[in-house]
Amino acid sequence: MKKHYSILLVLFLVFQVSVSQDSNPKLEFNTKYYDAVNEWVAFPKPSESNTYIFGYIYIDESAGFTFHMKDSFSLMNGKMVAGQVVDSKATMIKSRLGNRTSLVAILNESQKKELNLPKEPDWLNTYVNDNNVHYLKQIGYHYNHVSASHNALKPLLKGYAMEPHYEGLEFELGFAYNALQQFDKAIPVLEKAVEHDISNHLLYKELGYAYINSQKNDKAEKAYLKGIEVSNDDAIKCEMALNMSNVFFVAKNKAKFKEWAAITRKYSSKTPQYLQYIEYFEKELDKM
Repeated sequence: MKKHYSILLVLFLVFQVSVSQDSNPKLEFNTKYYDAVNEWVAFPKPSESNTYIFGYIYIDESAGFTFHMKDSFSLMNGKMVAGQVVDSKATMIKSRLGNRTSLVAILNESQKKELNLPKEPDWLNTYVNDNNVHYLKQIGYHYNHVSASHNALKPLLKGYAMEPHYEGLEFELGFAYNALQQFDKAIPVLEKAVEHDISNHLLYKELGYAYINSQKNDKAEKAYLKGIEVSNDDAIKCEMALNMSNVFFVAKNKAKFKEWAAITRKYSSKTPQYLQYIEYFEKELDKM
């Protein structure tokens, strides 16, 4: 990726953890970082400080969710008074965001005006390319990766309209639909995907999952069998087999359950924890 500035990467910022509960009605710290992308935000102040950090959240297509610190401010007589944090074109202070990141407050229009903030930073176009399929796929991936698939659909669908068979795009879109329990939308995407890429076991895994949750168990079994056939990953094979075993356990089909339980065991070397489910299912079926 093209870089125009030297970067000081702040690996840990104090405002990410151990923050005080803020009672100021002007700042509502109620938003997850992944729901504040492309927004100016403030972080809660540390308990020992009267100063808030603020800046911009965006997604770096390689590194993921990133906070670019702009400055700090204090509240004086109901007004936001910015501090003196250096913010030159020679240095960019950043932090990668993750599961330890606190809730943030999205700054509203009046707050941005108080702090003399533009609609978006002038450096943002270095990182954003909404007309590039790879970029859109990566944005969807980062949202899916943090269980924010509700935000993944927009970039993924835009990329899908541009180039549906772009590598990895159909998987991410199918995954997002499945995560959102929109199985009727996942199925056609994934069916077209496996026609185009017949040896991608991840596509069969997602397709089988969508079929199961749409009560299309015969199709799920065929998808999983094909996925197991083309896969070289025993963990994925075991996961698919366990899912199918569960289907036949629920249906009380002992013969088919026994068949898929054997497949689960066959590929369980990397995921032995899955066998506890098989053992539980077998004990329950023996009671019937």
